Amino acid sequence: MPKFILVGKGGSGKDFVATIFENAGYKIARSITTRKRRPCVNHYEAKIEDRYDFLSINEFMDMRVCGEVFEWKQHQFNNCYYGTTVKEWRESHVIILSPSGIYELERRGELRDCTVIYLDRTPYGRGLRRPDEARRRNDYKDFKDFNAFDYRYTNSAINRRLFERMMLDIRAGLKSDRENETPPAV
Repeated sequence: MPKFILVGKGGSGKDFVATIFENAGYKIARSITTRKRRPCVNHYEAKIEDRYDFLSINEFMDMRVCGEVFEWKQHQFNNCYYGTTVKEWRESHVIILSPSGIYELERRGELRDCTVIYLDRTPYGRGLRRPDEARRRNDYKDFKDFNAFDYRYTNSAINRRLFERMMLDIRAGLKSDRENETPPAV
């Protein structure tokens, strides 16, 4: 099965698209983090939280030192560490990464057989309604000049039909930028 990498700013729809992949039978990589588990108000939020392994800072650092973590980042907006283990990278079909994770894969020469999907957000996306200015600044810095992707979609254009068409394009080996595409009627 091919490997897909989802990358995008906070609130861009990465978890939504990962869920569509998961419902289609793809294995989603679990991430590791030192943040606290968030309270969940519905089944969807609980499913997203279940994609994380929650670790202490010492556990996270021990895994890094032992070479078990292939990409990681300390987010300045919440001062927590996030990362992906080598095991999850090897065993999963879909993984959510930051631009630094993409660049690490490029450096290792492991990106050539992957399809990178950049999920951008519109000015009306969930992420821009957040009051967290530090997160927006962090996203701006991380995604400034980011262009290491095969496909780019805005979160306003993501719906099931468009995603299915995108998957057909990917299977056909097409490279496209549908940033300004109007989503088909549902």
